[in-house]
Amino acid sequence: MDQYEIADHIAVELARVYSRESKEPYFVAVGNHSGYDLVSGSGSVRIELKTDVVASRSGNAAVEFWDGDRPSGILGTTANLWVHLIPSDEEEILIAYEFLVPSLLKLCLESGRVQKAAGGTTLLKLIPLRLFKLAARRSFRMRTEFFDEITAKAGNHAEAPSAG
Repeated sequence: MDQYEIADHIAVELARVYSRESKEPYFVAVGNHSGYDLVSGSGSVRIELKTDVVASRSGNAAVEFWDGDRPSGILGTTANLWVHLIPSDEEEILIAYEFLVPSLLKLCLESGRVQKAAGGTTLLKLIPLRLFKLAARRSFRMRTEFFDEITAKAGNHAEAPSAG
């Protein structure tokens, strides 16, 4: 299974969480594209979903903001919510950190350091994990059957998040 297929499955699992909470359907935008990853049935909530496989090990949450010659990640999203998933120490559990996009953008502007992603043209803002967690609007645990596939990718990345 490639990284985009895994990200699509994780997005479906997250859509179930938000749908249960809001009693509204959520839809997943499947495929390699930009803008957002999930949208509520009313269209009022658009979610950008990222999975950061090395945050716990590195002590930093990686937030993409530039790719090549164009804005991406936090600067390129059209979402109004950002959900950053970080694998926990517990098997099959991801911790979801939810941000309003303007709040995360402010955190990225005021904190952390810039780093180029390994082997590419992508620029990331590395935010110390303790600040990142404190700034989140909320956090919640999410069980996933794709935990092994997600964490297996951690050995293939320096401090770059997996696609999502």
